[in-house]
Amino acid sequence: MALKALAVVGDTSATAGGPAGPDGSAGAWTPRTVSESSYTQMTNHGPKVIFEAECTFDYLGTKTNTNDTVGDSTVTLTASSSVLRVDGGDVLLDGDTAQDSWGNTLTVSASAPAQVKV
Repeated sequence: MALKALAVVGDTSATAGGPAGPDGSAGAWTPRTVSESSYTQMTNHGPKVIFEAECTFDYLGTKTNTNDTVGDSTVTLTASSSVLRVDGGDVLLDGDTAQDSWGNTLTVSASAPAQVKV
């Protein structure tokens, strides 16, 4: 079994997807602020341990022969089942990731001292 660091507030990053967008347009995705949900009673040497992260990505692009195309996509990263549970809930760990169909991604990069076997 490998050891993975527990994710805490601030450990999740958003990466914008590729140029493809809704309705076959070409443009760019831009992430908004990442929102992280944490346990109030569980910390990892200070920061609160998180169990979910979410980010909405905005899209602006164009299609040939038409006007601008706009849209958004929300990516939600939820904790998978692990050995460690807090009040019956799971925690996010280093390396956890979620992606939408456009390639917009949320990734946990945790380096806190406390770790759990997975």
